[in-house]
Amino acid sequence: MRNHRVCLRTGLAYLAQAAVVAVCLAASAPAGAGGYLAVTSGGVPYKWAPPITLNYDLGPLSATQNNAAGVALVNSAVAVWATANVPTCALSFTVGTPLSEDHGDGLGTDPNYDETVADGITPVIFDQSGILTSGLFAGAQNQVLGFAGPTFVVGTTIVEGQVVLNGLFIDGNALPSDVTTTEFQGVITHEVGHMLNLDHALFNGSYGFPGVPDAIIDLSAMPTMYPFVHGDIGDLEDDDRAWISSLYPTGAFISLHSISGQVISPTSTTLNGVNVIARQAASPKRTVSCVSGYLDGTPTITPDGIYMIPGLDPATTWTLEFEQIPTDFSGGSSVGPIDPPLTLPAPAEYINEPLVETNSDPIEISTSFELTTGSRTGINAYLNASYPAAINVSEVDPPGFTFPGEAMEIKTAKPGSVMTISGNALQGEGGNVDLLGGDPIEDWYAFKPNTAMRITRITLQPAAGDDSDLYLCTFDGSTLKTADASLNIGQGVTDEITGVFDTTLFPNQTAYIGVSTYTGEPGGNYTLTIEGTFSSIDSVALDSIPGGAIDAGSGSFTIKGRGFKNANGAPSVTLGDPLIQVTGVTFVNSTQLNVSINRLSGWIPSVTTVKVQNQGLDGGYAGRLFDIGTVPVSLTSFEVE
Repeated sequence: MRNHRVCLRTGLAYLAQAAVVAVCLAASAPAGAGGYLAVTSGGVPYKWAPPITLNYDLGPLSATQNNAAGVALVNSAVAVWATANVPTCALSFTVGTPLSEDHGDGLGTDPNYDETVADGITPVIFDQSGILTSGLFAGAQNQVLGFAGPTFVVGTTIVEGQVVLNGLFIDGNALPSDVTTTEFQGVITHEVGHMLNLDHALFNGSYGFPGVPDAIIDLSAMPTMYPFVHGDIGDLEDDDRAWISSLYPTGAFISLHSISGQVISPTSTTLNGVNVIARQAASPKRTVSCVSGYLDGTPTITPDGIYMIPGLDPATTWTLEFEQIPTDFSGGSSVGPIDPPLTLPAPAEYINEPLVETNSDPIEISTSFELTTGSRTGINAYLNASYPAAINVSEVDPPGFTFPGEAMEIKTAKPGSVMTISGNALQGEGGNVDLLGGDPIEDWYAFKPNTAMRITRITLQPAAGDDSDLYLCTFDGSTLKTADASLNIGQGVTDEITGVFDTTLFPNQTAYIGVSTYTGEPGGNYTLTIEGTFSSIDSVALDSIPGGAIDAGSGSFTIKGRGFKNANGAPSVTLGDPLIQVTGVTFVNSTQLNVSINRLSGWIPSVTTVKVQNQGLDGGYAGRLFDIGTVPVSLTSFEVE
């Protein structure tokens, strides 16, 4: 369902005290975004003065949903944003006079509604035939489920908006394929969010779109303002509640905390367009995000790089990660003030240790921020200047030509490092798998990276004059399933699969990458590139806060971190020093373990490593530590870093 856009976003033109928006607002002068959909040139977000009055279309929502059914869906969707559902948000809605005609037929004019002037009408239009949506771009009626936004402002106050809903997605016909009534109600909730001046939010996408068959899906982790339709889109998450409450706060919201700072480039300039994601240490699916420059009225001219994470519970601990917005989130699916997305110089990373953040710190180390004493300001992130050194290997053909025995195992890939494989695909190599007919796959790579890694891009570059195809598959021992494929149609064309999978969502499976030669071509040399960043989902992290990682006493020590689980038994602890035995682990809470040890004869105080692993598939928080991870510690009677 990933190709179903929730809304299309275009620009807006400001006319004195009034702004006209053709569809839902985007990052356009002088608006910023990334939390809020539009701000003034001075960085003030636009907002309504509740109650907000909605004026409903007279026509049916679709061929199967009459007007009453459509109105009921909208009323239910609107209520999700109201104070009764979000106590920290001061919003209320009323139903005004209906429009005087059926606007979904695309015909005629309504004497009571003129979209070119401020007439006090906020229409909810049922585009039952898709004719209005089709005017956005060619084929939009088969891709866009709805669009919405403010349409007029006076000063910083929104006085009118609009919501247009494409009934073709709920009409019982095969083209476009329908969504469920629950999903469509969620789409309405999303569009109302835009009308209220909320931007898209982008995180936890691999829970809903992992890119592989039979993956574990958990839609509850995905926000309503995610740019694509998903099965839980109508259920607000922490990010949705935080940002709507920041626009329309109640007294209860004022008591919550925030984290703010700037994103700074390797050359010490401030950067807009960087996705900043805060995760609660004890429950990492609880997430609030912001795109840097979210209040910048001139985001591409004088970027301020400012981010702010609002609505955080007191007495909680959070980590902050910084990542590039993927290039496929642009246009109608864009996130934040920069479109197309900003290209970052290095892979995603965490803020690493307070007061010593640099542009070359380890991307696998993270600092947690406690909010027990209130909001945190000045938490600046310096993006790293480059990727870690590339990992280069050459293809080795295993003996035999029977899948999966013919697959070369890939074991050395790690988050943040680009891995390149130099290969040669020859039709004479044979192969017992032919996914398209006539193009047997010559080379297979069996790839199961450590659980801290999320693959973001697989690229196949054939040598000049050669032509190859790229596949990503899974295999359960009996059935080979294609997760994705990129098929070129000419010599020298680069194949690419992006945003493909997160291994933590299918921990018992191996991904198989296949390379085939196009029928009639001799095959030849190619370069296969695998790029990945860190999974934010399923592994344990140890803090690197000075003085806070390990307190080693006689025969025992304390590990302070986050993401520890005890449902399947206390986590295991492994030390790199063979002269120190771990004799017991006591689970205290999600951020602390007490470890009993026995120092063998000959042991002397030294630097070693510590590795923590939750039991079974019991997950935890990914703190950018390879393969659950190791950090240097000195087991003495003193606290160490």
